[in-house]
Amino acid sequence: PFLHELVSNSQNIPLLILSIGIVAPVFEEVLFRGFAYKGLERSKLGGHGTVWVIAIVFALIHLQYSWAVKAIIIPMGVLLGYARMFSGSLLVPILLHVLNNSLGILLELQTLEVEASF
Repeated sequence: PFLHELVSNSQNIPLLILSIGIVAPVFEEVLFRGFAYKGLERSKLGGHGTVWVIAIVFALIHLQYSWAVKAIIIPMGVLLGYARMFSGSLLVPILLHVLNNSLGILLELQTLEVEASF
């Protein structure tokens, strides 16, 4: 519902794609899989524990979504965390996150076009 409302009420789709599809994922990845990961990885949590803790916190900060959607965001956070851990780079999780968000927007746009045709 959140993304659907955001896309359907947007007056500037290119700006929406830029902000939600690119800027937000880059910011979130630098914050979570960059700073937070780097700090927690050296703790007793280690790499695997850090991936899971950050994935849960990552889901919880998405206040605009229901608990059901947060339950879906956790596996995405785990995927992004392991992408960071195994690649040793922020570039891989950033690209995956940008792809995820951008596809979500494009699917919502497609849904709106289909709804408008009825």
